[in-house]
Amino acid sequence: MRIAVVLAVALSPLLAFGQPKELPDVLKPDQDLVILADAGGFEVAKILPRGTFAGPFNAYKDEENPLGIREGGSFYSFSTRQHSYNKTPEVLLENGYIGVGGFAGLNYGFMTDLGDVPLEAVDFESPAASFLHAYRPPTLHDEIRAEQKRAHRFSQDGVNFQSRLSAKLGHTYLVRAISMDASDKLVVFKVLRIDETGAISIGWRSLKDFDKPTYLYESDDSLRARVAQVVREKGLSVQFSVSSGHVNFRDVPRHRASELSNAVYPFRPKGISFTEQGKGIP
Repeated sequence: MRIAVVLAVALSPLLAFGQPKELPDVLKPDQDLVILADAGGFEVAKILPRGTFAGPFNAYKDEENPLGIREGGSFYSFSTRQHSYNKTPEVLLENGYIGVGGFAGLNYGFMTDLGDVPLEAVDFESPAASFLHAYRPPTLHDEIRAEQKRAHRFSQDGVNFQSRLSAKLGHTYLVRAISMDASDKLVVFKVLRIDETGAISIGWRSLKDFDKPTYLYESDDSLRARVAQVVREKGLSVQFSVSSGHVNFRDVPRHRASELSNAVYPFRPKGISFTEQGKGIP
């Protein structure tokens, strides 16, 4: 038997993300928690221990998992409200621990255990929430990598932050989950139930959605200087601009466009484009 996704999550967004509009029964939070969430104005989700439904090694598609969801419901995304690892995973349940961010690429995150406090009591006045609200992720690749390492365990204003914490019944956690080119979210959640299988049910609410984070392999000034050197070496008299990692060339002879693009590509810009008299070169 299948049931509709709880908490009245709209079906059309779910379909747009590709995950089935209904969840398996095993991922359905208990009805009393759904009622509690409705009354308290927060959302509820159930997360299974990693390995409960294991798919084939190196399986990438949802349908390759016995549950029909990649990683078998052990991940959850506050941004997409889905469990699939393919849909911006932000928290993971594994061996009794909750992990945040850092599951792929340049993504990372950190959290802190606030203890047994009500969800509604958490605001930006506390040192933990104040820091997470004010935090701004770096944009340069190497700086992000350094921040990924720091996120495993650090202290700020007397508060300890980690990327992995024990899932404790009744405890409330503050999370900042940063997914490059996807989402950056500040969330508070509480472990409402831990069942005999080790699965947890959490009540959560979003505190802040930040601008979508992005990254550059080098600053615009550095990239601009390197592109300028290429243009000089090629003996070309062309104009170009660099903005947020994107390089745009203007009035480049068509037969030289590919050559120029190949020369700039190793610098790993976010994009390369060509315009001629206000129109793009196909």
